[in-house]
Amino acid sequence: MIRCICILTMALVGPLLLFGCGGGDAEEPEIFYGYSFPDPIITNFDTESGKGYLSMSIVLQVGSDQEINDYGSKAPRLKHAVVTFLAKKETQEILPDLVQDPIKMGEYIQEAIKEEVGVEPKKVMFESFIRQ
Repeated sequence: MIRCICILTMALVGPLLLFGCGGGDAEEPEIFYGYSFPDPIITNFDTESGKGYLSMSIVLQVGSDQEINDYGSKAPRLKHAVVTFLAKKETQEILPDLVQDPIKMGEYIQEAIKEEVGVEPKKVMFESFIRQ
């Protein structure tokens, strides 16, 4: 009985999912273009408990394939912008934003890149980060 209901539901709902319910032109999905830094960004810091480091893997969302190439040619300056930004901050300022509000931290890094390199990615995302 349950199997029959599942098959009937799929037969009725399937076409709606496949063709949409709107009846108009279907929107094309947005393509994600991203520039990944070749290596993690690493910065050292001192805390009350001793020395440590922060390593982050970052992806910059950009608008096109061409922009990916443009960012790639600016890789050393991009990395310098991020490392300089992080070096100006205390660890206690970085970690709460990175953990609790990565969007806010991404916006800070986005602004640092814009000031240093003159280009502004759409968004900054963190693939991973390690604090030791």
